[in-house]
Amino acid sequence: MHVLIIDHDHHSLQKICDFLRDKGFKCSGQTSPVAAVFAFAFDGEPFDAVITWHEMIGMNGMDILRVLTSIDQELPVIMHAEEITQGLSWEFTQHGGFSLIKEDEFMDQILPALGMAETGLHSTASEELLLAVAGS
Repeated sequence: MHVLIIDHDHHSLQKICDFLRDKGFKCSGQTSPVAAVFAFAFDGEPFDAVITWHEMIGMNGMDILRVLTSIDQELPVIMHAEEITQGLSWEFTQHGGFSLIKEDEFMDQILPALGMAETGLHSTASEELLLAVAGS
């Protein structure tokens, strides 16, 4: 499985790529959201999933999600964020996001999310969070 990682922090990007490579994934990383979208659209080898950080300057994770899912509606886009609000969860779900993960749970949740992406199962974490927030 070939995964595109988008994170403006080079150290975080390298840490995620190293972790995924150790688990057998092929990983490509971009610190620039614009370069990442370009690589996704024009790289000769397709990506099977995308992992993006939400809080970035210029294009944030939601901007990236909207662009990439306009190119490929079936693409699993996984986004991690410092804080997941009801609004972010709703918007993420509405734009076809696959899995929304809170930053402090990211390293524990990324492999299960990629496993679901690889098997074609859709993550319901965003929907569950939305229901939990709405119920409180």
